[in-house]
Amino acid sequence: EKVHASFYNADLQSASIDEFVNGYIVSLFESKDGEYRKFVVSGKSATGVVDSFEEDEDGNVTISIEGVPYEYAPTFLENIAGGIRDEFFPKMGHNVKVYLNYEGKIASIDLAARDFLYAYCLAIAPKTGGMSNTVQLKVVTEKNDEVILNAAKDVTINGVKSAPADLLTIPAFENPKTGEFVPQLVRIKTNSDGELKMIMTATETKTNLGFTDKDTFTLTTSYGSGSTSGRGYGTYYSTDSDTVRFRVKRPDNYHEPEVMVVKTNPQAYANMKIYDVDEFWRAGAMVFQDNDTYSNYMNRVFIVTDVFTTFDSNRQPVKAIRGWQQTNQWTYVEAEEGLIDHYIPEGIKIGDIVQLQVDDAKNIRTISKMFSLAEKQTPVTSGAITSDGISYVYGYLCNKDTSNVVISMDNYDLDATSNIQMRTIPTSASIYVFDVQEKTIRKTTLREIPINATMQNDRYEIIDENYMVFAKTARVNATEFIFIKY
Repeated sequence: EKVHASFYNADLQSASIDEFVNGYIVSLFESKDGEYRKFVVSGKSATGVVDSFEEDEDGNVTISIEGVPYEYAPTFLENIAGGIRDEFFPKMGHNVKVYLNYEGKIASIDLAARDFLYAYCLAIAPKTGGMSNTVQLKVVTEKNDEVILNAAKDVTINGVKSAPADLLTIPAFENPKTGEFVPQLVRIKTNSDGELKMIMTATETKTNLGFTDKDTFTLTTSYGSGSTSGRGYGTYYSTDSDTVRFRVKRPDNYHEPEVMVVKTNPQAYANMKIYDVDEFWRAGAMVFQDNDTYSNYMNRVFIVTDVFTTFDSNRQPVKAIRGWQQTNQWTYVEAEEGLIDHYIPEGIKIGDIVQLQVDDAKNIRTISKMFSLAEKQTPVTSGAITSDGISYVYGYLCNKDTSNVVISMDNYDLDATSNIQMRTIPTSASIYVFDVQEKTIRKTTLREIPINATMQNDRYEIIDENYMVFAKTARVNATEFIFIKY
C-alpha cells in the first residue's frame, strides 16, 4: 500500500524528519482513504505550578500554570477518558510539565515532583554538643526515611522567615493542656546541604473540602475510626497513587510513635486525618492508626474498685487496676512500669472513672481519668470530651421514671431550666451504687436508686446532699449511671 506522507513543524512550515525528536508531540492528519498523511511536530512545552483548574459542562478542561491558561487537546481528553484520569489531571499546587501540540493545547503531561515533602515530625529539640547553635527535627519523610534534620540559619515557618530557635515555640506542636510535644504531619523543604529551610503545619479547614496549593497546608477532615473498601473515605474523600499514607503503629504519647509510610489504604483505621484534598476530592496525604493495634475502650468507662501491684513476665513490678466495665468486672495491668503514673500523675484510687486503650494481652497502653467520685465535688456538666460526643453529668437525682432521669445541679427552680439535665437510661445501661464510706461498688437497678428531691412551690428541694449521681452519656443516652452515697 502506497502512502504519501508530508512533515511540518509547529508553525506549519515544511520540516524534515530530523525535526521529529523523541519527546515531541506529533499530530497526525489522514485522508479518508488513508493514502495521504500529514505529520505536524511540536516541541512546545510549559513547566510550572498549577494555580487553577476548570472543567466546563461539555467536558473541556483548562488549567492555569503560573497565570497562563492551557487547554487540553480534545484528542488527549478522548484518550484518557477510559478511567485513568488521575494520572493526567494534576492537583493545584503541583509542579507540572505539559507538552503542547502545534495549536498550543496540552497533548501530554508529566506530574513533576512537588517542591515540598510530607513528613511526620516526631520531635524538635536544640542540637547538643559541638559549636552549633541550631535546632534539630526528627522526622519520618514520605520516602519512609527516619532522619534528623538540622535547621538552616534562616528557616521559613508557616510562611514567615524565622530563626532556628523559633522552631521550639511553634504553637501547633504544644498540647495546650499538658504542654507536651504533639507529633504531627508537616510539609518540609530542605536546601542543598540537607538542612531544613521550610516547615509548614496544617491549618484545619471549617468546610468539607479544602484545596491544595503551594502556600496552604490543610487538615481537611478527621475520623475517629472506621473501615473502607476501595479508595473512599467518608462521603467525599478518595485517594490515588499520589496520596502519601503515614501509618502510626502505636497510638499513645508514652512512647515516640512508630511511623511507617505505606502504599495501600487501611481496611480498618482509627484516628484518620486527611490532608490537602484537591478539587477532585483526592487526598494529598493521610495519617491513620491501625484500628486493631489496641482495643479502644475510650468510649466506655472503667470504674476503679482496687489498685494494686503485680509483676509482669520479666518479674518487674507494675500497677494493676480492678473494676467494673459494662456490668462485668475486669483487671487490667499497665504494659510497663510507670505508664499509669505517666498518664495520671496525681494517682488513681477507688471510685475513679477512667478510660482505657489496651493491647491484645489486655495490658493498658493509654489511660485517662474522666472523673473522681471518691470525694464529693461541685455538680457539673461536661461538654463533649471525645470526637464521638461522649460527655458526663454529676449532680442530684430529682426525678425519674422507668427509663429517664432528671439530674439537678442544685435546688431547682422550674423556670431555671439550665440547672437540670435530662437523660435516657436504655435497658443496656450499666448501673452501679458506690458507697464511699463502705468502699464498695456493686451493680444495681434504676428502681433501687431513690429520688433525692421533693417538689415545693414549683421548686425541687434536695433531700440529702450526700446522695449524688454520675451519668456518662453518649448524646442523651446514659450508658453508665452511678449512684454515690457519701
